[in-house]
Amino acid sequence: MAYSNDSGVMVEPYVSLLGETDPEVQKLQSLLNHPTIRMEIESIITRVIAKEHNLLERLDLLEGYLGVSAKTHFVDIDLDWEEMEDTERLMNPQKKRKTFTPLPERLSELEKIVLEGNVPRSENSLLSGNKTVVRAKLVMKELKNTKPNMAGKMLTSSEIYLFLSSESVSEECRIFVKRSSSRAMIQTIMEKVVELYPEKVRKGKKRKGKGTSFLILEGVDNDF
Repeated sequence: MAYSNDSGVMVEPYVSLLGETDPEVQKLQSLLNHPTIRMEIESIITRVIAKEHNLLERLDLLEGYLGVSAKTHFVDIDLDWEEMEDTERLMNPQKKRKTFTPLPERLSELEKIVLEGNVPRSENSLLSGNKTVVRAKLVMKELKNTKPNMAGKMLTSSEIYLFLSSESVSEECRIFVKRSSSRAMIQTIMEKVVELYPEKVRKGKKRKGKGTSFLILEGVDNDF
């Protein structure tokens, strides 16, 4: 029997991997399958692992630094994809993940491209500048394309995060960390936008709300 927690997600019953038949072990197994006790144990584990040692935050930062995500990449073999039927693959092509390429190997490939002189000259290429600069240019374009409100064309820090973490941004420039872990990164990108376009963009902060900052486009000049 499976129990449901507060989120409504069904939880698989706990089964001892040792296959113990000892009555005391079975009592413990029965306790672990009690919904309230199960939730309390999970809460303790979450507090110890996620908060006291910041492991989840560390993983978010690592994924963001490496430019990969466990949801979109795999190492060695994508077991979920391999176990799918052909019809299921055709119906769910988005579930196919990409091979994770170690950072040293990726850097080696980039070095080879540079040495051969075959460098792609795309504005969004990370070879055309560091990642913050590239993201800042993308934000500027998004700001220009934003529908104006009473204050003009503007983007809040939250909107910038949603934009840069969306699939409309190329994977090499996308932000993969959670919003709570991206605040400093977003602020740095916003400051870089102002630095790159000082006469066209200014940064402000809303008086109401929890420290919400924003970028606002100055004037009507569309060339940048």
